[in-house]
Amino acid sequence: MKKKIFGIMVCMLFILTSISFVSAEPATDNEITSFDSEITITKPNGYVYIITIPIAPLPAQGRFSAIVLGKIDVEVEIGASVDKVEFYVDDELKEADIVAPYSWTWAEKMMFPPIHTMKVIAYAEDVEVGSDEIGVLYLNPFNIIP
Repeated sequence: MKKKIFGIMVCMLFILTSISFVSAEPATDNEITSFDSEITITKPNGYVYIITIPIAPLPAQGRFSAIVLGKIDVEVEIGASVDKVEFYVDDELKEADIVAPYSWTWAEKMMFPPIHTMKVIAYAEDVEVGSDEIGVLYLNPFNIIP
């Protein structure tokens, strides 16, 4: 039974990754760089992930920056001192972290459509000092929640 479920998951990822290759659009500078060099989403970014484990790299100019199956630990890299980092999915605040290293575990039931915009905003003394945004294909078909 576990082999069958794993096989289905691998097939789904293969199909989704293929769609990403076929429907790839040229990325603009705004889509591949952060809005400010102070903060960058480092995970998920550039890979297909199965429950936080990077499995395969994605093409540089695909429709999404990451494909996630199950939960994922969202991590950011910050080049300056900040007081708080906020994590958003589709412009909805999901978490605010005030302790470095700044991270958040995204583990929600599957949402439709599965293509989402993930954004992080860093603040120092209640002033926005940087942000980054990526497109993510998020699938959680078995509602894997911690």
